Amino acid sequence: MNEDELLNKSLEGDKGAMDLLVREHWDRVYHHCLCIVHDESMAEDLAQETFIHAFDHLASFQRRARFSTWVWRIAHNLSINYLKKKHRTELPLIEEILPSHETLEEKEFYLQVEEALKTLDEKHRIVFELYDLKHIPQKEIATQLDIPHGTVRSRLHYARLQVREYFKTNFMN
Repeated sequence: MNEDELLNKSLEGDKGAMDLLVREHWDRVYHHCLCIVHDESMAEDLAQETFIHAFDHLASFQRRARFSTWVWRIAHNLSINYLKKKHRTELPLIEEILPSHETLEEKEFYLQVEEALKTLDEKHRIVFELYDLKHIPQKEIATQLDIPHGTVRSRLHYARLQVREYFKTNFMN
């Protein structure tokens, strides 16, 4: 059975067709999640969530791209969203990027970091979070986001400037 037939049967509620699609794409989705979150258990949870989301929204899949591409993008977005939520509660910040927070209480500091990250557009915030907070190498980020390495470096540079400026403007009075 080809992918189109499996998708059509899945839309009709055929659990066997859904299982075949999951088995065919599981490894790629799981490994992509793992590359982003670096936690096997969470990567497995995110992969499962990816397929649940995909099948819940299968009717909206317009088939302009391959199913594997669509499901990969869902996995990518869920993984990035997981990192965003995780970093709201644990932000191991690099001191060279952000000014010393000795004058702020720790909770206040983390709230201000969240506010600083909100000033970044999504493409810059994601690169900043992946590199400076998650410590993923720039070349790996380029591969994951399917952008050139130079673009990662440029976005990271811009994001760091914006975060520094936020702290300079708000706390260096």
